[in-house]
Amino acid sequence: MLQLGCWNINGFSSQKLNDINCSKFDIFGIVESWTHDESSISFKNYTCFHQPGIKKKGKRGRRSGGIILYFKNEFKKSNAIIKIAQSKNYIFIKLDKDKCGLTHDIFLGCVYINPRAKSVCPENDKIFDSLSSLVNKYSELGKVIIMGDCNSRTANLIDYIELDETDYHQNSEGKSNLPTNYTSDLILPKRNNLDPEINEQGRMLIDFCIESKMRILNGRIDGDSLGFHTYYCPRGSSSIDYFLVSEDIFHEFVYLHVFPPNELSDHSLLWTGLKNNSNYIYSQINNNINTKDCDLLPGKYNLESSGSREKFVEAVQDSKLLIDQFLLEVNNPEMDINNLSENLSNIILDSANKTFNFRPFKGKRKKKKGKQKWFNGNCKFFKRELNNLGSRLQQHPNNHDLKTSYHQLRREYKKLLKDTKKKFITDIIDKLDSLHEDNPKLFWKTINNLKKNTNREENPIPLSEMSNYLKKLYEENNTDLDISKIEIENINNKHLDYAFICKENDVANSTRAPT
Repeated sequence: MLQLGCWNINGFSSQKLNDINCSKFDIFGIVESWTHDESSISFKNYTCFHQPGIKKKGKRGRRSGGIILYFKNEFKKSNAIIKIAQSKNYIFIKLDKDKCGLTHDIFLGCVYINPRAKSVCPENDKIFDSLSSLVNKYSELGKVIIMGDCNSRTANLIDYIELDETDYHQNSEGKSNLPTNYTSDLILPKRNNLDPEINEQGRMLIDFCIESKMRILNGRIDGDSLGFHTYYCPRGSSSIDYFLVSEDIFHEFVYLHVFPPNELSDHSLLWTGLKNNSNYIYSQINNNINTKDCDLLPGKYNLESSGSREKFVEAVQDSKLLIDQFLLEVNNPEMDINNLSENLSNIILDSANKTFNFRPFKGKRKKKKGKQKWFNGNCKFFKRELNNLGSRLQQHPNNHDLKTSYHQLRREYKKLLKDTKKKFITDIIDKLDSLHEDNPKLFWKTINNLKKNTNREENPIPLSEMSNYLKKLYEENNTDLDISKIEIENINNKHLDYAFICKENDVANSTRAPT
């Protein structure tokens, strides 16, 4: 199953992506990122294509729009995804059917159309014309998926031609009046929508769907059979975020989940699943892994009786010959340290296996750590209450009391987060001021605890580039060392060429600075 997601994030933040657990998606699109060219938009284990937001003319402050399309690194390694079109309103990529385990090449677009009406913003009409020409072009090469925020309210308008079967277009002689190359629209399930309103862009979207044989997924399949709202604000709610798919692959989508409203954005996250050859892309990569080289999971020995300790001592004494041999090897300064360590471990483990019962390790669930050090129990309580209200509001979007309570609690929760974080920082500063002179050790321990745990990736600089840089430095300093004789390409930068021996270890310990 290919997991696809789309979200109007209302301002990009990597913390938002972690909070919503976007790592479960194979491909997900972000709209209204409000980012610029130099924004930090990296997300662990993902590659992305970026369309920066638009700076408003003559105005200061944040940008508008902005699109980021993320996909897992596995797709990049196999060249399964390439970018084929980009503008300020969309990004289109192509998914190779052979490398992604699909039945067709898929052309996937992430779209953002601003909410202004055609009379105020005539360029919106051009956006749909541009999308229509792209879809018609890509439909001849494969199938098309469009996801994003279209700011279009469509109520229950039909997105295909009714009564389009050939039986309804026959003349008196029983022959069809339609061209021979005409294909009738398929009959699809009725589309439900809890949003009864229609706006100008909604009609434009329906016309686009009919013209391009694209179909709205919202309100038609499991997970969103009612057509939930996707946008919530104090003035009301609506359905304006969509998944549009080619008519021919409509039945290849298994579900569509619309997440309840939350404090991270005014828009709900949309999540759907497309049938494909399960784990196809990952199995190609994992074929190169040799499972025989993988270490066994750790475990522990079970002390069943009080006499087991004495039995273990006796088992070790029975290995006297191995112990004597080990002591002779230790006195040999040319002996490999790794072999010595392995021999000693084998003596202890063999004795333990004869005495104790070995209990293999059983995986334990890791407890979720707090999102931030300042995120206390009061914040968790408010977040839980807000999520409960959001779920109820999603089911009853027209309930005025629920809507008022939700947005009031949302404002209180955001204020609580701001005040709690501010108090946490103030307390830390006061604590550090007192510890700087009184307890330097605790001062630096506190500083280290505040540091963020960042997973540093491997150095992206190629080894050849680094060697050329060093050669240039040596040439500038006119040193006598001829480094051109060093074979940089043969350097193994992951392991030692030779194992340490006991003599080298003694020298290293003797030259170490005193603590």
